[in-house]
Amino acid sequence: MAHVSGGLGQVQGDAIRNITGHIQNGAAVDNTGGVFIASGFSREGTVMRGGNPPAMLYFDASRVVPVAGENRPVNQAVRYLIRAAM
Repeated sequence: MAHVSGGLGQVQGDAIRNITGHIQNGAAVDNTGGVFIASGFSREGTVMRGGNPPAMLYFDASRVVPVAGENRPVNQAVRYLIRAAM
């Protein structure tokens, strides 16, 4: 896949490829938020330790970090000028 460089001084943010998954009959967790989404029980959102675990616990990294089709660091388009003295 060919990439076109950005304009001078344009900053391209860092990103990772998205990571997703799920656990059926998920274990009890302190709370669901950030990368975790729980479903299938009466109180969506928070599952206290010792309580009933959710029917499904989902993981989605895009909820907390930038994602793209590639892994990349922060990038800024620059042009260097080299002068030669004779």
